[in-house]
Amino acid sequence: YLTPGIPVAAVTKNTSIQGTSYHARDIANTGAHEPNYNFGNNVMYAINYNKPGAQAYINSWAKQLASWGVDFLKMDGVGDHDIPDIQAWSAALKQSGRSIVFDLSNQLDVKNASVWRQYANAWRIGKDVECYCKTQINWAHIARVFGEPAPWTKYAGPGGWNYLAALQISNGPLDGISNNERQTMMSFWAIEASPLYLGDDLTRLDSFGLSLLTNTEVIAADQAGRAANPVSQATSQQVWFVKNSNGSYTVGLFNLGSSSATVKVNWSNLGFSGSATVRDLWSHRNLGSFSGSFSATLNTHASRLLTVTHG
Repeated sequence: YLTPGIPVAAVTKNTSIQGTSYHARDIANTGAHEPNYNFGNNVMYAINYNKPGAQAYINSWAKQLASWGVDFLKMDGVGDHDIPDIQAWSAALKQSGRSIVFDLSNQLDVKNASVWRQYANAWRIGKDVECYCKTQINWAHIARVFGEPAPWTKYAGPGGWNYLAALQISNGPLDGISNNERQTMMSFWAIEASPLYLGDDLTRLDSFGLSLLTNTEVIAADQAGRAANPVSQATSQQVWFVKNSNGSYTVGLFNLGSSSATVKVNWSNLGFSGSATVRDLWSHRNLGSFSGSFSATLNTHASRLLTVTHG
């Protein structure tokens, strides 16, 4: 977990840059700070990548991470102004001698989606689901995620993914959401092909949370690697779907409303007519063949995750 920039402390001491004749003051932009969420907004200077030694500094850091056996790097606090940092880190990781997943975090701008995809393996597309309250998250922060992925779906694919946020669904009451809400979160992350990063306390996992994290068919839907689009977002009862490589469809029925409601998917919404078989991914059950549509009555904030096969 890192943020862009070079430590103010390194610039103050003017430490040398490994393998070069340059020093920290040679590459620091002391007129600008980069935010650091652990230590504050005045502990990191921005880097001037036009200065010789700047890329070498990032390269040395990446090689240090590789020497530690790091497999995953989350770069937090990233915005449009940090594109030079992202480019530098992407190049550095590639020459580090180790395959390291490069993940960008903050509410990134879809206007630069092609940039994020070119230089990173994952990028957070919306706001943090962490509520920074008495619990880890709350339903309101999950519900707003449903408004975020649609403009991004075309950018998801092998090598780069739209990251919704860390999952926090396996610590029971500490999560701050109901079991239905926990399952809905996992269902939506899976149908959006979001990286499944766990943000819970691994020493306090509960049995229901573990069942959500280890459902093989739901994980397979995520790993199919195709991000879903909504039929409509006009109401709180939403259908999201994606066509799979074998011609079937993964379909999510979501009741985001505050009372029970019926959610219905018409086969015409998916682009075909006639009958189709439906399988429930959570229960691993074939539900049968249905003509024209399928519907389910869902409790508040509940969901269904289905495979629909036509013909």
